[in-house]
Parts: sequence; C-alpha cells; structure tokens
Amino acid sequence: MSKQYLKVKDAAELLGLSEDTIRNWINRPRHKLPAVKAGRDWLIKREDLEHFLEDQKNVRGDEE
Repeated sequence: MSKQYLKVKDAAELLGLSEDTIRNWINRPRHKLPAVKAGRDWLIKREDLEHFLEDQKNVRGDEE
C-alpha cells in the first residue's frame, strides 16, 4: 500500500499527538477528519490530513 495513506498511529506520530486525538477528529460531529475504516484501522489520506489541518485555522472554538 502506498504511503499516501496513514494509520491513526502514523498520523499521531507525525503530528506529535495522541491516537485518541486523531480518533476524536475522525468521529466528531462537525469538521471531521475524513478517514476510511479498514478492518480495525482507520486509514487517512495524507492529503486529507493536510487539508483538515489547514481548515482548522479558520474554525472558531465556539462552533464545535
């Protein structure tokens, strides 16, 4: 599989965050991190992660 997809663990390590934080981003009701469930793992496109992080610059805390 191409490295364009990251598992939750890989995304967490890349960003210096916990795996729980990444899972929370995937499962939150609004402004979700796009991901695909594959067995027990979530797969996140590297490009989607980059777009998600960029979009978060414009999200106000009171909107969540």
